[in-house]
Amino acid sequence: TVQRSTAFHVWCVLGDGSAVCMTLNREQNVVAWHAHRLEHGRILSVASLRGSRNTPDEEVWFAVARGEGDEACITVECMADGNACLDACTEAVVKGGTLSGLSHLAGCGAFLVGGDGACMDISVDGVGNAACPGRGDGEAVSVGLAAPAEVRTMPLETLETLGRFKKQLGARVLLHESTLKFRYGTGAPEAWKDFQPGRYGVSEPYSGYVRMIHNYGMDEQSSFALRVETPAPFNLLALVLDVEL
Repeated sequence: TVQRSTAFHVWCVLGDGSAVCMTLNREQNVVAWHAHRLEHGRILSVASLRGSRNTPDEEVWFAVARGEGDEACITVECMADGNACLDACTEAVVKGGTLSGLSHLAGCGAFLVGGDGACMDISVDGVGNAACPGRGDGEAVSVGLAAPAEVRTMPLETLETLGRFKKQLGARVLLHESTLKFRYGTGAPEAWKDFQPGRYGVSEPYSGYVRMIHNYGMDEQSSFALRVETPAPFNLLALVLDVEL
């Protein structure tokens, strides 16, 4: 499907249940592909529809298969700005310290985000109920699944040159009103490091540059990756690399 907004987007659903999108912005000379993979579901189809928020931008909607066996269901979900940074997100109201009506999240570990932005882990039982201690009756909250996001640079070397140099790769990352609960490294599952705000004397939400350094082994390609797993805004404006051999 084609989504027309400030930029021009072409969405494609792949056979493995993920989606890719090509963003085209001629004014900024941008032609870029990005991948979208769900941690807890498979995308079945995608459609672009006229926006419901009185804006000229179109919205992109997905049909998603979630769960297995008797708990399997198909949901219709919208990718929207201003959400709670959650997947399969829905609004719910606390009653008696409990949430109900979460059948599409049955059997899952989920996140609850309150109106104050505070986040807590909850467990949804097999019929779609979840206890949420500490939340007052009548409070409206957002509930959904973790939606990890990851960005990774292209490798700065070829396989032919891999291992010839010991590498130290630094990155200056420009953020805007962003969480600092993110990880960095090569992108390999065992190589992630937690960013430590205390070392730099910064607090969130943070706007400005933060700097990280990673030493690469002889068998590691020198690419740099960032990953955020918590439901909080992570607004990346630029990533500038510094390479030392």
